[in-house]
Amino acid sequence: MDDLESIAHMLLEVPLLGQIDVDMTGPTMIQRGPRAPGTGIIETEMIQLSLVGGGDLPHNPAAGFFDVFVELDPSRRSMGQIRPLAPGGRCPCASFFEVNVMITASRDGQPLLRATNPAGQPLRVEATIDEIPPIDPKDPYKHVGGRKALVDPATQQQVAALIAAQHIPVLPSHAKIKRELIRIERKLAKILQKLGP
Repeated sequence: MDDLESIAHMLLEVPLLGQIDVDMTGPTMIQRGPRAPGTGIIETEMIQLSLVGGGDLPHNPAAGFFDVFVELDPSRRSMGQIRPLAPGGRCPCASFFEVNVMITASRDGQPLLRATNPAGQPLRVEATIDEIPPIDPKDPYKHVGGRKALVDPATQQQVAALIAAQHIPVLPSHAKIKRELIRIERKLAKILQKLGP
């Protein structure tokens, strides 16, 4: 079991608001199976994701700060794989996860949206990693596949879109610094909102 601290960045698009630039931190837990004989392939599953942070509208910082929480959808599994690229089952390795998420966003304590990826359409992130588990990798896990619709979990109607995302397992000290930067950004956003356009 890999219990990792992580930082993440996400670009969301919400109707009538535009794009929200989001930075987050939080724990990620990965369960790894055994290496397959011959191929060295390792099947994986993301069993916990708890990212907290937020961001603002890059084109309109005075609109305020949006608090964002990302977790796994408990009703669907988020599976992945590690495939060695070097002889003998050694790294570097190609790694991916197909993640089913639940995203909650609010502004000034007021709910803004609750969204998930549609059934059968997980968000795929990929990276080339140099060690297992990858800590502070040179190549972060990046969302692939372009723009993805996000739907209301109750109605299945589209409420937002994911434009880009990346996820980086890091040392706890790096996550702590990122959390402090997000806290400062939240304070600055509130000041800008009070000042107005």
